[in-house]
Amino acid sequence: MLPRVARVHSTVVWRRPSPPRFLRQRFALAAAVAVSAVLIAAILFGSRGLLHLRALEAEEHAIKQRIATRLRENQMLRERLHRLRTDDRYLERRVREQLGFVRPGEIVYRFPDRVSSPR
Repeated sequence: MLPRVARVHSTVVWRRPSPPRFLRQRFALAAAVAVSAVLIAAILFGSRGLLHLRALEAEEHAIKQRIATRLRENQMLRERLHRLRTDDRYLERRVREQLGFVRPGEIVYRFPDRVSSPR
């Protein structure tokens, strides 16, 4: 809509919009800005917002790292189990180390662990 026009001696004079119309436009603009600000805040900080998405991505990365670590540990344990089942020398060495088994006629010498003494 065009502003009201008054003709004075063949000259067109533009009048300012009436105050209620001007205030309505200002209010509409302020409302649009407020709604936009609320929507942007919801997109950034909401329960499904960008910040939450970043936190979930970081958590996913940490979980994937833990899974990879567990898979490596699992593979090492499978290899160790296979050696225990198939390699007699490995089995004997592990039994001797962990349980302290000794063959007949062997003498076991035990030395205390080196502990750094305070000076």
